[in-house]
Amino acid sequence: MQITHFCNSCISIEAGETRLLCDPWIGPADENAWLSFPFQNEGPDIIERLAPNFIYISHLHPDHHDVHTLEHVPKDTTILIKNFRDHRLFGKLQAQGFSNVIELDSWASLTLGDDLEVVIVPSSSMVKEEIDAVIQYDIDTSILVRDLKSGQVFFNNVDNPTSLTALKEVRTFSEKTWGKAPDVACLPVGAASEYPHCFVNIDRGAAARRVINAALNELPERISALGCLDFFMAGGTYVIRGKHGALSRFVAQPTFEEVRAYLSPWLSAGNRLWALEGGHGILWQDKATSWHIIKTGFEKECDKQAYTIGASHMPYDYADVRGQTDEYLERAKTAFPSAKANYDTIMGRIGLAQDWTTKINLYEHLTLTREGDIADGQKVLKQITLPPSGEISGQTLTLHMDLGLFVDLLEGRRNWNGAISGTYILYERTPDAFLPDVPFSLNFLVDRR
Repeated sequence: MQITHFCNSCISIEAGETRLLCDPWIGPADENAWLSFPFQNEGPDIIERLAPNFIYISHLHPDHHDVHTLEHVPKDTTILIKNFRDHRLFGKLQAQGFSNVIELDSWASLTLGDDLEVVIVPSSSMVKEEIDAVIQYDIDTSILVRDLKSGQVFFNNVDNPTSLTALKEVRTFSEKTWGKAPDVACLPVGAASEYPHCFVNIDRGAAARRVINAALNELPERISALGCLDFFMAGGTYVIRGKHGALSRFVAQPTFEEVRAYLSPWLSAGNRLWALEGGHGILWQDKATSWHIIKTGFEKECDKQAYTIGASHMPYDYADVRGQTDEYLERAKTAFPSAKANYDTIMGRIGLAQDWTTKINLYEHLTLTREGDIADGQKVLKQITLPPSGEISGQTLTLHMDLGLFVDLLEGRRNWNGAISGTYILYERTPDAFLPDVPFSLNFLVDRR
């Protein structure tokens, strides 16, 4: 078995004649301001050289289901996804022309060729287990991959917000099914969401440090819960492109050196941490050689700061309304009542009382300073308020965004779920506490006429 990590969650697993590629995203992501690192334009070449005969897509976020990278994949390639309740991802893949999409039930095994066996692990929650949320989507997944010949088991967590309980469940499944815990795992370390870099009313540097320290503190226990001996960090080292690029320095992701230093007791016990992102790979041949670094021919190194600066002029994919503000304000005025009615209907259906206030500040062309703050002189074209519908909790969430983005979201051309965490939107919240239902509920603010 050979494992190669390109960027973010784009990982290939090869054994014999079987080549499985996970979450192929290379380049700018739609519906958010992320740019894959360190690969940007190499998607077609990677797809052609790797020639995957199976592709796994964990969920429908654009840094995992990327239509642009998938354009270079033959349409008869077998695509593996979870059997989600709403089948939206299945529909998107069919609309793109893929004729062999397999929806796998959770925890069901599927053999790929003569070489690999896979099991899709469902999400148990949208957030960490200690945070309550009424709104729950069947969205994230992880995957277990077993080499049929060597018996080696790889657990790819992806973005799935797995608690310690969920990780122990993965280990129990692997032990009961295959007689062993996972051998190697890829786990996220730190935040891959909009916090803290998109929050303009907090000390983002200090907040990022707290998030990183918390992630490092819990990492040994998370690895131990899986029982693996080999580990590499998942993606999240994307950069923020375009006019919001100044926020890149506040993304709460530890460096590889920080993780290695923190895991030194674990490493001294004979375990191994691998630095793979950027096209590096590890190979298992036999017990004598164990896992070891190999040359893949895909390796790429570049300076992240220079990469971010170079991407600072990349455009966003929603409408630029400069010179058309009256037209777009009218479209927002037309679409909002129906979107609000849809919002209220779904909130009532799921039994969630809105005890918070949401304010949406709309700009013609929101720009930031080099320090990542909203530039002086930015005029709010319009503020839209979603007031509490019942008892007031005191929580207020203010969103700052371009008018063009807001209209695209209201009219359903862009997806709130991607934009909320994708660095197109800046936030203020009072108090500074994460109540997941507050931003999650905005997914319902869509004109369904």
